[in-house]
Amino acid sequence: MTPPLYAWGDFTKMQYEALRANGTPSPERMVDMEAHMQEAAASHAALPPGFRAHLGMLKLASGDPAQARALWQAEKAAFPESATYIDQLLKRLDGPAPQDKPV
Repeated sequence: MTPPLYAWGDFTKMQYEALRANGTPSPERMVDMEAHMQEAAASHAALPPGFRAHLGMLKLASGDPAQARALWQAEKAAFPESATYIDQLLKRLDGPAPQDKPV
């Protein structure tokens, strides 16, 4: 039997619970996700697409933009095809660009 490509764990359940809570961050959910990240790293298993991005959203909603940025950058590195989406998240995190003022 071929092992799974990604260490999914309860990720889909965690996403569903976050959607049911309208994106309200749950400290327990974040702890569970961080524990899953550590388990995956310890077993040299790859996290599934979107895992880091989802945790980054929860971190941002809980008031930790630095951790959100780090997770989004890690998602982009792991899945380069997510670059367009992740770049938009990072751009919004940085805030609006200053408007050019006429001289």
